[in-house]
Amino acid sequence: MRNLTKNNSVIFLMKAAFLFFIILICSVRLSYAEQKKAVKNPLKITSESMIAEDKKNIITFIGSVIAQKDDIRLYSNRLVVHYTENRKVKHLTALGKVRLIQDNKDIKSDKAEYFPDKKMIIFTGSPIFMENSNTVSGTSITYYISAKKIVVENSRVILK
Repeated sequence: MRNLTKNNSVIFLMKAAFLFFIILICSVRLSYAEQKKAVKNPLKITSESMIAEDKKNIITFIGSVIAQKDDIRLYSNRLVVHYTENRKVKHLTALGKVRLIQDNKDIKSDKAEYFPDKKMIIFTGSPIFMENSNTVSGTSITYYISAKKIVVENSRVILK
């Protein structure tokens, strides 16, 4: 009877170890897939001119700036990219005639700040959010990219 219980325990441990191994492989695969997607869809920026300040970890794009990542396009007069010492983008600031287009969403403002780690863009300076024929304005609009959610401070909504 004891050997039977011991054998069941060994079989249970082997199954648990196998399941753990499968979960570990799946999580590594997902992580690798996410990394591959990030490399596959890099941030692309075009402009009339560019100033790189390596000591400050800043690159400034000036004139007819277009920044594109996945299905999002951001237009502005000026775009300042702040990056880490490892060259990872940590913050973007778009200034002057800022416009974001994604699917049927159109957001306009004077300034926008993008935080890649939070996948969030904050629009200030008379921001207006338009989707289909509906319009929302306020003092600031925060757009959560992954959730496709907006939060508007001091909102004014026009539904058509």
